[in-house]
Formats: sequence, C-alpha cells, structure tokens
Amino acid sequence: MGTPPYGADVVAYYVDSMGLTCIADDALSGPQVTSDGIRLIGRPPSELAAEEWNVR
Repeated sequence: MGTPPYGADVVAYYVDSMGLTCIADDALSGPQVTSDGIRLIGRPPSELAAEEWNVR
C-alpha cells in the first residue's frame, strides 16, 4: 500500500480480514481530529502524552 499519489489529507487503511486498521491525517493540511474531546492534531506531542488515555 502506501500514501496515494494524489496527496490526500486523510488516508484510511482497511484490511479485509480485520476491517479498518489505521487512519493517517496530514497534520499540516488535513482536518482537525479529536477523540473523546481530546485534540489530537495541532499540539505538541508532549501535551498529548500527558493526557490520560483509556484503551477500549
């Protein structure tokens, strides 16, 4: 696989046997992304690492 040649801002990776496995977002030109109210794009990685995550 890999990144499409046309430069998509969001790429979803789907595996037939597993379903949706990954979503990659271009942090410079893609959309803002949140998960459970936590902003994932446009902030320092250290701030994100400090958030408490609950794996479900």
